[in-house]
Amino acid sequence: MQTYGIFGLSFKTATIKTDNDAGRVLDAKYKFSTGVRAERRFMLEHVPVLKGAAQEGGRLRLEVTPMMDGQAFPAVDVPVILRGNITIDEAGDVLVNLRVQFSELDNAGLGVDTLLTASCCLECTVSNQPTLDEQIYTELKAEQQVQEDVDDLLKDTPPLLPPANIVLDAPADNSPAGLLARCSFGQLSSLLQAIGRSPADWADPSRTDEEDAAEWRTVLLQEWDALLATDVLTQMGLMEATSEPEDDMPFPTGSDDFGTQPSA
Repeated sequence: MQTYGIFGLSFKTATIKTDNDAGRVLDAKYKFSTGVRAERRFMLEHVPVLKGAAQEGGRLRLEVTPMMDGQAFPAVDVPVILRGNITIDEAGDVLVNLRVQFSELDNAGLGVDTLLTASCCLECTVSNQPTLDEQIYTELKAEQQVQEDVDDLLKDTPPLLPPANIVLDAPADNSPAGLLARCSFGQLSSLLQAIGRSPADWADPSRTDEEDAAEWRTVLLQEWDALLATDVLTQMGLMEATSEPEDDMPFPTGSDDFGTQPSA
């Protein structure tokens, strides 16, 4: 399950009341905005994230960006409480009811008018423990960033040593096992997906990445022919593309000398 999300909101209505335990509170109804970028758009598949953040151990906050004369000021976070169910109105808008305590508004230096005219997003944190997919994504992004940093450093530097992928006096092991042994955790994950296997099948928090990687290599060796058929190894630069040999010609194609015919 996704463990974090932040979604755009549009204010609808609000009521101020006094709660016996929390004191003065603002019960506000918001709709989830549709005219926002994809990563901040709330979909029904995100309901478990919102529900999980609202439970004990999770965190539910409003990211409030005060606006004045069209100018945005630095955003502040305000804790909120989910009230009731998530509903859909006749217009198809997804609605959510949130309670804000006045004491929390005071701590954030906000007034009610400022809150109701601000640009708001609902930040949902279920757990600080990333999912397997989030771990893989983070590792792939880190590898990409490292490669970009190295490329920037070396683009104007003349080579002083042989390329890093050439090992002097020690030929590389180009066997399937040797190739897989050189693959990173993220590359192994991509190879698994290429043959229709999901890395999520190994989503056991008691296992380490090294244990998962070792089992993934075993599976990939067993499915080596299927992996070769996908051509993903060539696309990822792990294996050089092979080309069909050209048919032998009786004479060089660029030659004008086609021999001498015997005389009659």
